[in-house]
Amino acid sequence: MVILAIFRLIANNVTLHTADMEIDHSSVTLIEKGNSKSEIEVSGNDYDQDREFYITKLNGWVKPGRSYVWTAEFVAQLTDSLKGFYRSVYKDENDREV
Repeated sequence: MVILAIFRLIANNVTLHTADMEIDHSSVTLIEKGNSKSEIEVSGNDYDQDREFYITKLNGWVKPGRSYVWTAEFVAQLTDSLKGFYRSVYKDENDREV
């Protein structure tokens, strides 16, 4: 999984909703996008079972207004429900499925 995010606030963690997904903790990385492409060290992880949040703890800070790429390998069952890893369809401006 690859997620590109622009952070609005300073933070020392990345929190994602990951219902019914198993994240490979050893594969998680966070890299600042742009000229520096510097990697922020991942110091650990946590899981909030009540809200189904996967929390990547960082040994550093993300900076507001900067872009970062979070990557991880995961295992999940592809479903038709709207929870976890599910099928979805998007429509363009002409109402065509893409």
